[in-house]
Amino acid sequence: MIDPSARGPYVELTRAWLASGAREDEVLGRLRQRGLGKIDCIAVLHAATGMSLNDAKRAVHYSPAWAARREQDDALGVSLLRAGFIECVLGGGTVDEPPELVAEWRDRQNRGGTQLRAAAAGLPEEALAGFHEAMADNELGAAFVALVTVGQQRDLPDLYWDLLASAAEALCLYELMDLLGAGERPGDDAWADVEAARFVRARVARTRGSGPPESG
Repeated sequence: MIDPSARGPYVELTRAWLASGAREDEVLGRLRQRGLGKIDCIAVLHAATGMSLNDAKRAVHYSPAWAARREQDDALGVSLLRAGFIECVLGGGTVDEPPELVAEWRDRQNRGGTQLRAAAAGLPEEALAGFHEAMADNELGAAFVALVTVGQQRDLPDLYWDLLASAAEALCLYELMDLLGAGERPGDDAWADVEAARFVRARVARTRGSGPPESG
């Protein structure tokens, strides 16, 4: 898996390949050869073509490029689809079906954004440039990372970290941590926002003197 912020050039490549007449399965094979993982391919195809997240998932799952992984991934299909949904919550795309997921996507973005803005309130503007840029682009995962970085550089009260923990729950970051696996080493395949969520979960757990907050 690559960082979502690095997928832009692959989206443009995919559009160019398809426009030149390349078949969808050929494009997916090229993307995999360039090191993109399955979730990356789903996200790139979704962004490049405008097809729904479900359709992109099906196209990738049944493509020749991923045939060898299909049996294994059938057991992980729900997790892969959920990870794609969570990425949309974080700001990587739009959920347009089914209606219940559209409603959940909007609710989680609204709640997560509210918690992030509450955490940022009162911080000096010079520390919030990255946060404001990410929020303007609706990249809530990047906004979360920006606030965690600010918190790591300053002595901020426990309330700040509690607000970020609430944002992480609303944005499904703790759920995504579980999908990636507790043994995953930060920096290998984990996204920057997942690494930030791990830090927040550990920070809040130390403060509370108890286990990590429940995912929700």
